[in-house]
Parts: sequence; C-alpha cells; structure tokens
Amino acid sequence: MIHKLIDIDILTPLTFLSSKRLLERYKQASFANIKLIKEDVFLTQRELRYDFPDQIHENLIEQFFEDFKQDFSYYSVKSIRLINEKYFDEAGYIKKDLYLNWNNLLTLVPPLLFSSYPIKNSEQTKFYHSSLPIPKDSEQEALTKSKMIETHLHINGTSETIYNWHYFLDNLDQAYLALKESFKDNAILFKQNGIDSIKDFIDVLKKSKSIFEYILYEVDYDPNDYKEWEKYLSSSIVFDKHLQIRINAKKRQKKFNNKNIIYREVKFYNLIFNTMADADTKKDIYSRLLHYYILAQSLFNKLFVQQLSQYGFSQFQRITDSKLRDQYEDKGFVDRYKQLEGVGKTNILKHLELRFAPKNTTYNTTKLYSKIINDYEKYKKLNDKLQEPLAIPTISVTTHFIKHKEQKNPKYIYLRDSKTKSELNKRVVSIMGLLSLSKPKYLPQNHPSFKKFDFLNAIDAAGNELYARPEAFASSFRYIREQAKKRFDKHINMTFHAGEDFVHLVSGIRYIYEAVMCLDMKAKDRIGHATALGLNPKIWKEKLNNTVVMKQGEHLDNLFFVLMVIKNNSKYNIGYEVAEKEFNKYCNNIYGLEVNFEDYKTFFENRWREKKEAINQPTENQLAIFNKYHSIQSYSQYNRLVTIDLNDISDSIIIFLQNKILALLKEKEIAIESMITSNTRISFYNNFKEHHILQWLQNPNSPDIVLASDDPGIFNNNLYLEFFILNQMLKDTHFDKQAIVKTLLSNSEKYSFQFQPIRQKWADRLHTIDDGM
Repeated sequence: MIHKLIDIDILTPLTFLSSKRLLERYKQASFANIKLIKEDVFLTQRELRYDFPDQIHENLIEQFFEDFKQDFSYYSVKSIRLINEKYFDEAGYIKKDLYLNWNNLLTLVPPLLFSSYPIKNSEQTKFYHSSLPIPKDSEQEALTKSKMIETHLHINGTSETIYNWHYFLDNLDQAYLALKESFKDNAILFKQNGIDSIKDFIDVLKKSKSIFEYILYEVDYDPNDYKEWEKYLSSSIVFDKHLQIRINAKKRQKKFNNKNIIYREVKFYNLIFNTMADADTKKDIYSRLLHYYILAQSLFNKLFVQQLSQYGFSQFQRITDSKLRDQYEDKGFVDRYKQLEGVGKTNILKHLELRFAPKNTTYNTTKLYSKIINDYEKYKKLNDKLQEPLAIPTISVTTHFIKHKEQKNPKYIYLRDSKTKSELNKRVVSIMGLLSLSKPKYLPQNHPSFKKFDFLNAIDAAGNELYARPEAFASSFRYIREQAKKRFDKHINMTFHAGEDFVHLVSGIRYIYEAVMCLDMKAKDRIGHATALGLNPKIWKEKLNNTVVMKQGEHLDNLFFVLMVIKNNSKYNIGYEVAEKEFNKYCNNIYGLEVNFEDYKTFFENRWREKKEAINQPTENQLAIFNKYHSIQSYSQYNRLVTIDLNDISDSIIIFLQNKILALLKEKEIAIESMITSNTRISFYNNFKEHHILQWLQNPNSPDIVLASDDPGIFNNNLYLEFFILNQMLKDTHFDKQAIVKTLLSNSEKYSFQFQPIRQKWADRLHTIDDGM
C-alpha cells in the first residue's frame, strides 16, 4: 500500500515539493501565507501516509516550519537539501541501502532537482543523457557492464519524464492540442492527478517555460520583476511583454540550443541555487519561481510515471493510452539509445531487443521500423566520434500486437475477440510486407537493405490480458511463423505477455498455459511477466479479503483448468469433487448443457480454431458447446458477474497449478521474462522485497529466468537498476549473488532472439558484410 512506501522523515519536504494544492495556492493572493501552506501540506501529507494519526503529521509539519520567520526561499532549499542528504552520498550516488525507498520517491518528483544540489558547475555533472541517479556498485558494474541483454523493452515507453517535459515546453501549441485530445478519451488519468482543465494545465506549462528561460538565460534582474512575476503566477494574464523582450534578448546572446536537455536542466538548477545563495534581493522571488517550477513538473510527472497508488494493468494502460509520450517519442530514437547508457555509462548493454507496435499499413510500419534502425545507425556514428568510444550494443526488433477490448453488437452475428482479430489481421499483413523487403527475390543478398530489414525476428502480444485471450492470436501467430519460414527461410521467435494482470489468480495461471498451447510455443520462446506463477496465493487472497467479483464464464474455465491439472491426483480428491460440482453448475448456467469432462476438454483445447477445423467427428455435445460459445446469448451469460469465495480453491491447489505450469515451461525450454519494478508497481505487492523472483530462483520446477526492464520511462528504471534491486533483495539470504547474476546474464544470452540461428545459410554472408563495414 502507498502509505508504507514513503519514508516518514522526508514526508513533509516531499509534500512541499509535490502537492497539487500548493500549485493551486499560487493562483491566490494567500500563496505566501505560511499558515495556509501548512494546511495544504497537512491535507496532502495525510493522503500519502493515511496510516498515521493527525498528531504525527502535525508534529512533522511544525518541525519543518519551526523557523516560520524565515524567508520563503529557506523552505524551498530546506526541502531539497533534506532529501538530497538522506538519499545521496558525498560522491553524488544514491546510498545503496536506500535505493528501494528512493525509487518510490521518484513517482512524485523527478530526480534532477536533487541530483543538481549542490553542484556548482553543470559541466562537472555525470548526467549525460539519463536523469536517473544510481547507487554505485563496482562489483555489480564489473559483472554486468557490456554483458547485459535487454530482452523486454518497449521503445515507446522508454523516454524519461525530463525529455517529455521540455518537448512540451518547447512546443506549447502542439502540446495543447495533444493534451486536449488525450483528455477526451483519458479524462480519468488527468482527474485522478488533480487536472480538471486542460486550459489551466497548459497555463501552468506556459508559466514554467517562462520561469525556465528567465533563469537559464540569466536575465538581468530588475526590482520590478518581483511584482510582474507575482501578478503572472497568480492569474491567467499574458506574460509581461517587457520581461519576454528581455528574455529573448538574452536567448540570442546565450547559445544553449546545442546543449542537450539534461545539461540545460542541471544548468537551470545550478543558476537558481547559486543566485538564491548569493543575492538577498532575489531570494524570495527566485525561491517562488523555483517552487512553482518544481510543483508544475511534479504534476506533469504524474501523467507519465506509474504512481504508487496506480495498482493494476488498467492504471498502467491509462498512461500508455494517453498517447502523450507520442508527441516526443515519435520524433526519433537517438536520445533514447543514449539514455539507455545510463548515468556514468553504467547501463551499457551487449544486446538490445526493441519492441514496437506495427501500424495498420505496410508503408507506415516500414516507416516506423526504418526510423528505429536508421536512428540506431546515427547513434553508432555519434559514438564513433567520441574520444573514448563506447561498446555499442547490437540490436534486434520485436513487433508486439495489441490486445483490444472485446466488443459486441446484438444486431450482428457475434464473433469473440472480433476487435482484436480485425486489427491483428491488418497488422499481420503489414508485418508480412515488412518481412518481404528482406527477401532475396527482390534484393541481392549483399544489398545494405537486406541487413536493415533482417533485424525483425520476433513477435509478441501486449496489452490488457482482460481484453483478449491467447486464442485470439493463435491463427495469426502460427501463420506468421509458418509463412516466414516458408517464404523467407526466416525463423520468427515468439514471446507473449501473460499472467501479468488478472481478476482471479487461477485465471492468470490458465492464461499462461493457454498462451503456450494455443500459440504452439517452441523451445527458446519466452513468456513475459508470468506474475501469476510467482504470486503467493495467501498474499493475493488477503489483499482481496477472500472474495472477488468475476465473469461466471471465466470462473467456469478456471474450474475446468483446475480439474484438468489435478485429475488423477489422489491428494486433491476432495478439491476435485468440489470443483467438479461447481463446474457442472456453471456449465448449465451458461450453456444450458450437462457436459462431460472429455467433451469439454476437446472444446477447451481447440476453441482457438474455426469450428469446422476444431474436430473431425464431433459428438453432439462437443458441437453444442462450440455453437453456444460463439452465440450472443451465451456470451451474455458468460459475462454475467458473480461473487466467488477465493477459498473455494485452496492455496495448496493454486501452488500445485503454479508448479505444474512452471514445470511445463521448463520442459518446453520456454523462459520467463521477469521485471521486478514493473511487477511491483502493477501487481499486488507492497514493495520490491515481496516480489516472487527469489521464490523462482530456488524452485526446482522453475524454467530459466531472464531479467528485463519493460518501460524505463514509466517505471524510472533500466536494466542495471533491475540487477541492483535484485542484489538488494538477495541481501541476508543464502544465495550466491555473483552466481545468480552470472546465471541470469547467461540465460539472457541463451534465450536472446538475436542469438537464435536465423537465416543460417546466409550467416557467413552476413559475417562477411559485417567485417567489411
């Protein structure tokens, strides 16, 4: 729960720097009133730690504001200083034992503010293209640098908030249209973060842009500036034209456009900190400008980063569906390649698998794919010019198809997952068109474009698992794989997001099983997340108070899955009898049929197929189930909500199911992509240390595990930091940390799609081309 994730000793300073109420206070003449500011801090602080009684909050606030006669600047700097001193060591790295707490703080306030304090010269900063400070771990760095393989990374979800923030400030007209459009379909994301009006929000961004330029370009201070700023921050009036003229004049003198975003942001903080420290006449107004800027950036950050209160994939999807990142990320990928190097170049990768969503036409898909590859070549050339060139990671590309919410229209014949299948068909055509560009029939084998279009070698399905079943992707995925081999002599690897989010834990376990079986997954394929195979059923049940409301059709499928797995196991005879009785009841409720186990098993294993292809000589019952499953009447019954007692399926049976599917993956040599930060933010965990990866590492049933980052921009992470989190989790355990890290690195190479035997008969030719470049 959120109330356990924010450290008590930095609660007040953090609130002072992130409260939406304080940002609203600037609209009023009372924004300088400490008494009213303390009220706003109290209200926000209680939301962050509602487990504390009022007297705890009141004492924390009184202690923070005990020097109430101080200038306002004192509290701005005090907030930053207290957080900096708590989490940073003298060398500017995050203290190792506090990193897990630090990562929670970043959901509220972006990190560069604290990293920049009290650096006097931005030239000295080690922040090149990433804003994420790291804990210094020389042992881990030696083990992982240039050896990590990123197996699960969505390239459009990678950019850190700072890049999006400055893109919006630099393109306010475009930003307004994007925000307005996003608000239409994603109002909940905005409103749950306190943004009810896009007009007001864009006004906040305009003021932030003016503040940033006023400070960065070191505009000569005039005593009248105080009144002009005070007037501007408290209303929606047009920015003072005389101030703007002075800013523009300074901009022409100071050429910062050739400096990257990180440099400019750090420089901004350095200038304002130094000015507040040295010039008494400017302290008060500069501190207010800084405070406003921080509060505005914090509010913006909440639209781009998964918050501590945003449990579940649907909340994550609100961020991705907002399309706000597209404004910056669609412009190119070079900055993201640089960003992935990490602070101090610690996140240097050996290989990088890039996931992208194909467009609905071959032309648009090819355009996006080409941009990814061309920008990678630009990135390589930039590093060639460095005095100390970096080890550049190789890349491969995975295309992920999206799961769409099921739609129905009673006026027409009902087709399950029709929206997903319809969109999937368009994108399969575009991907096959993209693959055809590498076919030697159209291009000579030594043509540069041959290599360019050969980076694409894997498919995936991402999105909300509650929207579409694996069966919706079965025909298309099998088709892509078969046709790629037949037409292009190319092996297409497969991964699939499964068991990440679910209504019932058994649903998540079953979803993984269905993905493996329906998609005909092969050795060296992978499952993404698979959280359902690691989550402790006791913890899960306690979170839901042992009750869940779900579709009765989903419950029926779960009951059958339980029966199928525990059948003939005498240990679970009683559980089998209970499940069988419930299975028969719900079969009758939904389909109006009494169905025997074998008939339902035939249906269950073949329902991904067209009915005429599913069974050669169907029994009357098997045919009836297929017909009912695809009828609009049964659909309504299938989706009818019922309340289920979670204890109807015992913890021991659920653990047995988990181990069975883990063993199935191990037998088939299918790895699991595990993402600690992503799982912790989205799933049922309170903190990182509850994550299930340690259970997997000591479970003899477990398949090989690979570590990945998922969406670094949304989770404030990268692969180096994921390894560090794992190391922190391994503290005080019997595990050999070095051995675990080496095993995970080895697993990543073993299962990396880059290292599969692709187009083997041309491998020597490609090697020759590489050597000649």
